Amino acid sequence: MDNITPIWRVAHNFLALGGNADVSSPSSMNTNVVTVSQDQESLTRYGGQPLAYSTGQQGVSRFRMDSGGYLAYTTTAGVITGKDYRLVLGDPIADRTEWGKLLNDFLNDGTDTTFFQIGNELASSLQERGFTIARFGYESSLRLPFSLKGKYRRDVRRMVNRAQAEGVVVLELTASDRRRQGISDRDIKSMVRRWLATRIVHDGEFRFLARPLQLEDEFAVRKFYALHRGELCGIAVYDPLFREGRVVGYTESIARVSPRAPKGTRDLLLCTALSRFSEEGYELCSLGLSPLAPVPPNAVVAANAPRISRLADALLRVIYHALNEVAFNFKGTQFKKRRYVRPELGDAVEIRPVYLASPRRLSLVDAYNLALAMGVSPWRQILRLPACAARSGMRAVPALLGTLLH
Repeated sequence: MDNITPIWRVAHNFLALGGNADVSSPSSMNTNVVTVSQDQESLTRYGGQPLAYSTGQQGVSRFRMDSGGYLAYTTTAGVITGKDYRLVLGDPIADRTEWGKLLNDFLNDGTDTTFFQIGNELASSLQERGFTIARFGYESSLRLPFSLKGKYRRDVRRMVNRAQAEGVVVLELTASDRRRQGISDRDIKSMVRRWLATRIVHDGEFRFLARPLQLEDEFAVRKFYALHRGELCGIAVYDPLFREGRVVGYTESIARVSPRAPKGTRDLLLCTALSRFSEEGYELCSLGLSPLAPVPPNAVVAANAPRISRLADALLRVIYHALNEVAFNFKGTQFKKRRYVRPELGDAVEIRPVYLASPRRLSLVDAYNLALAMGVSPWRQILRLPACAARSGMRAVPALLGTLLH
């Protein structure tokens, strides 16, 4: 693993993404504005989860400990009461032995708080504190080195070959390099607008669970660009995964492909990055979250996994089936990633369930506030429901019945 990048050799600033200092902490917490180096040090020591880098995005606050480490969250006005409602982003970026104290201090003020996309350990701890736990989908990772060989990679291999036959070229570039290549900021924005026009939700780029695309270089981030006949047709962004001050892998945080791009461009972007990371000796590459998707049989489920609330879990499964292609393409997102993490690949892949922890039994309020935090208008999506239901007909009914009777 000699090629793994020491963090001090990587330029640029973690807080170029933005983020807010929490200056309203209890007395046991650090109430001073924390310097960049302190947050960066916490990230590079404890930031091994796929969401870790997203804790630096604009609009996300950090609740910090004097001893180092923090919990990332954002605040909205409650849907009914109008009081503050906090949404926590992933596991704490802190030493695991400090998680209990961090939770005690953070929850001490009694603010309505829900945790999203958290792992087994935090979910179990919150359940002991009276939170309701529901499955929120799963995170998929590929252990490196990656290879396109074998029958279980046949579909991916065919798509990569198709894009290459069409003349698609993928380059890893810094901001200055891509501008020298003739890829302007305007080109990227134009391509992203075309991509966004094909999405179910047109409210703009998502936030919170998915961080917005940045045009400039970012601390330890890798960016790959797909070109077809000299025109930009795709971009993929890989955020670093850290362990004890070193980059040990990456997570695909952003992927944008123009509707005009040749088929297979998305796969060529990903496979080019996977090949590069494999050559450089990194351990893994995460494909991120498959939101609300049923956890496949090859998932790693800990022996002390939290008890799942059947009522809250059923509600999220109804959302997964009924609002697919209405609020978000849940099934399409799962399918794209599942092609890379098939159960037949065994130890080459890792799938871990993630959870939602809510102080309520039902999660409709949490779903509403999560939509707000992500920059989506819930009421606009609700108004779209009748037309979408008429278009999709009764296709979701069998799945819904199966979920409710399970």
